[in-house]
Amino acid sequence: MGSRRSSLFFAVQVALAILVLVGLGWANYRYSQGNLIAHDFLTKWASERVYATQGFQPYTTQAWEAGARLLPGIHTGSGPFFANPFYSLFIILPFALVPDPILAQAFWLLVLELAIALLLVASLSTMQWKPKLLSWLPLLLFSFFGLHSILALQMGSLGIVAALFGVSAVAALRTERDELAGLALAMASIQPEMMLLFIVFVLFWTISRRRGKVILWFISGVAVLSVLGMFFIIDWPVQYIRVLVKYSDQIQFVTPSAAFMSWWKGIGRQLGWGLNAFAAAILIVEWFWARGKDYRWFLWTACLTIVLGQWVGIPTNIDYFVLMLFPVVVILGTIDQRLERDARWFTPGALIVILVGFWILYSRFYSGFSPQEIQYSLLFPQPFVLLLGLYWVRWWCVRPQRLIVDDLKAYEAHQ
Repeated sequence: MGSRRSSLFFAVQVALAILVLVGLGWANYRYSQGNLIAHDFLTKWASERVYATQGFQPYTTQAWEAGARLLPGIHTGSGPFFANPFYSLFIILPFALVPDPILAQAFWLLVLELAIALLLVASLSTMQWKPKLLSWLPLLLFSFFGLHSILALQMGSLGIVAALFGVSAVAALRTERDELAGLALAMASIQPEMMLLFIVFVLFWTISRRRGKVILWFISGVAVLSVLGMFFIIDWPVQYIRVLVKYSDQIQFVTPSAAFMSWWKGIGRQLGWGLNAFAAAILIVEWFWARGKDYRWFLWTACLTIVLGQWVGIPTNIDYFVLMLFPVVVILGTIDQRLERDARWFTPGALIVILVGFWILYSRFYSGFSPQEIQYSLLFPQPFVLLLGLYWVRWWCVRPQRLIVDDLKAYEAHQ
């Protein structure tokens, strides 16, 4: 009787999951019919499609012109249409075989929605945090309907997939599955400007802990991906670097200096350099302190690297901020685990305030801004809030998880 009931419960779960996926797929298709705007995905889809069907290599002018004909109004200018490592297209390939961009975008959005769900699961796994029932709904709402998640989904950002691989690597390190961690880091390199600093820190920490397998599997993973890419285009690394250098002024990344210069022409560059130096100095000190330390210290510093990495001067995009779901989980998970009953209302309340607050900020203050001005403005609020949160919980993360006073309290509670 028990096994039959378990089988029935499992079957119901599977049926519900299928219904949810079908419903999401249909909703994505209806949305895509009127909003073919997932620029990050569509440009990669067009690059892969013209390569597969017409033979134009993705980094060439011919590919950009052919891609623009597939997507009139989506991309303007002479290039670049594609400015990622070639092996990132391996993820897009199944969607490039779909000739209809509306249907391709709908399928891709479904994959990204699943990736956000897995990103949340991986983030919770790094903390071994099981949120209370009261926190689950706000956590799900924040994960899927938070400002930065919605912006990343609207762009069809490959950064969501890169974020999932990066956080999965951290989760694998907790359970000492170093081979899996190295491979996940290698896959995270599909979006190099987003994940570069994070990958460097993870490798730095693993070296300090003498966990060489992570390094070996990371290098092997990147090498295999690169060689597979060379099987299709023998000189793709050269073409990739040439595109980055030649069209660097047309790739609209965001940095503090660019933001400040758009607001204050005279002193903006200097203010940006000052913020770059401030963020870099903090990271250098914290990396130095984290070397050789335990996993919890590493986890906190990895989150700090993600947050301050937006301000060190490495070009970023607002859709990359979806990775900050990870620091949010670490901050709130730490508070929830340490304060226990006292944090019962804090976690859902904080999630609701952040969720609603950023949408109010976006709708009330940025409604008349250009897309580039919005990106500049959003570069600062969330990293600043998370920076405060990380230093609030720092002591709980870097000290031993159970101190003598905790053991005494536990002993007294059992008397």
